[in-house]
Amino acid sequence: SRISNPTVAVLEERIAALEGGVGAVCTASGQAAMHLAVATLLSAGDHIVSSRNIYGGTHNVLNLTLPRFGITTTFVDPRDPQAFADAIRPETRLVFAETLGNPGIEVLDVSAIGGVVVDGGRFDWVASGKFPTLTEPYVGYHGITFTEEFGPQALSMRARAEGLRDFGACMSPANAFYLLQGVETLSLRMDRHVANTRRVIDLLDTHEAVEWIRHPEHPSHPDHELAARLYPHGAGAILSFGVAGGREAGRRFIEAVRLASHLANVGDAKTLVIHPASTTHQQMSAADLEAAGVSENLIRLSVGLEDPEDICRDLDQALRASQR
Repeated sequence: SRISNPTVAVLEERIAALEGGVGAVCTASGQAAMHLAVATLLSAGDHIVSSRNIYGGTHNVLNLTLPRFGITTTFVDPRDPQAFADAIRPETRLVFAETLGNPGIEVLDVSAIGGVVVDGGRFDWVASGKFPTLTEPYVGYHGITFTEEFGPQALSMRARAEGLRDFGACMSPANAFYLLQGVETLSLRMDRHVANTRRVIDLLDTHEAVEWIRHPEHPSHPDHELAARLYPHGAGAILSFGVAGGREAGRRFIEAVRLASHLANVGDAKTLVIHPASTTHQQMSAADLEAAGVSENLIRLSVGLEDPEDICRDLDQALRASQR
């Protein structure tokens, strides 16, 4: 079941179809998926160019963990496509970025950097000459060459045959079942997420306890025009804002919320809040925090599906409590 499970396989097929890809591999967590992709394509001596504005756990993997295995990373400004190009070396094998940065919600100009986010089976691994894990015989599976054996599905098949088998970070069938139920209502839920987020932005935009807002649909966001072009139906339900009063006010805000939950994940049906500088990004140095745009007063908010009036009332009372 590490390599394949019928329930997980159905989810993989549906995700691949939604993303326009030729295959998908489900894992136990997002971090497992990120590691699986890197470990499938890269080896000791290889190099990554990454956006510096990414999830703190991912930054930790790239900055501290992978170098122990001989894989190094250069971090650049996600808003500067030329910085990505300038950082590429002969040994560079991967460009990594988040389409919407965390927690600053920076919008990645995907078309300027590459054009493909999910591998759709269109990359010519053989012609590139840089990915021997896919183009040379693999002793672990009787000497097969994945590009010859599986063609456009070479990447997903190597990830499954080696990565899931050896690393073991496979998704459980029960989790796949729950995700399958969620996929069926995803479009309806996203409409509500986006609508609720717009109501929250209206509240925060005029609140005396809020110093700034970061969401691509807010006119003050540096990527406002880019987001309107890339995400015409809405730029998601994750936003951040600065609460007046700094770290202590941020702590009071988190302690005062009643409807919202203090959790590190995002995209839940529930509204979630967190103070990244003291939680998800706490392992980063002061310099790294500044470079990633994580200030002392930054609150990250994942807007849920509750009644928008209830969400706004809760945020309003918590913001007022933060100023006492």
